[in-house]
This record gives sequence, structure tokens and C-alpha cells, in this order.
Amino acid sequence: MADITILNLNLLYVRYFDTVERERHIPLGPLYVTSALEANGFTVDFRDYQMHEADELFSAEEVVRFLDDPSPVVGFSCMANLLPFTLLAMKRFKEAYPDRTLLLAGVGAKSVEQPILERFPWVDIVVRGEAETSAPILLGALKAGASLGDVPGISYREDGAVRHNPRPARLTDLDAILGPAYHHIDLPRYTGFGVITSRGCPYKCTFCSVA
Repeated sequence: MADITILNLNLLYVRYFDTVERERHIPLGPLYVTSALEANGFTVDFRDYQMHEADELFSAEEVVRFLDDPSPVVGFSCMANLLPFTLLAMKRFKEAYPDRTLLLAGVGAKSVEQPILERFPWVDIVVRGEAETSAPILLGALKAGASLGDVPGISYREDGAVRHNPRPARLTDLDAILGPAYHHIDLPRYTGFGVITSRGCPYKCTFCSVA
């Protein structure tokens, strides 16, 4: 069994009355983190929900079905538009697998880590920001049963309170960042292809929580 299951829940899926517009974009963010974890000796079970076929994709039961036989630690990655669905799916997943440790990551949880951990007890840890540095430290601590106090860039509950650990230093040497773990996906099945040539964003979109 792998050390962690990473689930990409970022979807571009629009249903009109009798038609569906759907694009499958390469999940670069989670694949970068997968590379960092594997470089540190961890095994990753990567799953992209974009590839799932079902009559009703936006069903918590379908997510649980897609995540059959998961690792001890399961990370959910989503953007803001699918945060409500992701939280509901995580609740149903926790009911099915109460012994798993559930991580929430991606842009979706940005700036709302506190209320998420206060209101949704099935979310164990929120991973904030770039995770190439923090994810291997976090997974190492979880595997060893160690304190989370020294893990940068995470929010979690401890002694009845929500803790927000300081974030790690920004990644400044872009050449030192490993490329996405493309070996976990079947490239020809995707319809949207992109690259990341920098970190951060120069735009100030009003709908974005990390502008």
C-alpha cells in the first residue's frame, strides 16, 4: 500500500440542459507535490477524478467509490468553486474510512482554514500554500506518529484549538523544483495542457482568494 493517496478534485465540468461541456486539464499542482514526495522516498497513489466516468459525478458516493482501497493518508486537492462539494465528499469518505487521516489542499481552502477546521471535524489537516517543502515533512511526521508542531505550512486541531504553523520559506530557485510526476497520468486522455513557468500570479481577479 502507498504512503499517501492524492486525489485531484479540480474539474472543468458544466452541465447545460441536455449537454455537458467537459475539459480534462493536467493537474499540475498535485503532480508537482507528488514528485516532491517521491523524491523523498514516499510512495504515492495518485488519482485524478477528472478521469472518472459516472452518470452523476458530483456525488459523494462516487468519490468514495473512486477512492476504493485508499492509503492511510488521503489528500484532497480542490479549487474554490468545488470546495463545498469536496467538504461533503470528505465527510462521506471519513464515514466509510474513519481510520484514514484526511488532508485538504489546493487553492480552495486558502484564507478559510480556520472556519473549515472549526466547522468540519472530518478534515484533519489543511495544507497551505506551496507544498513541495511541507508535504514530505508532514507525511514523515504522520508515519512516525510525531508532533505536527514542526511541520511548516499546515493548519490543524490540537488540544481543542486550531493551530496555524508558520509557512515554509518561498521557493526561489525554480530550477531546483522537480517537474510534475507525469508518469502517474495518461497524457493522451487529457484535453487541456499547460506549463508553470513561475510561482505566484501577477493578476488581481476579484473571484480569487489568492490574488
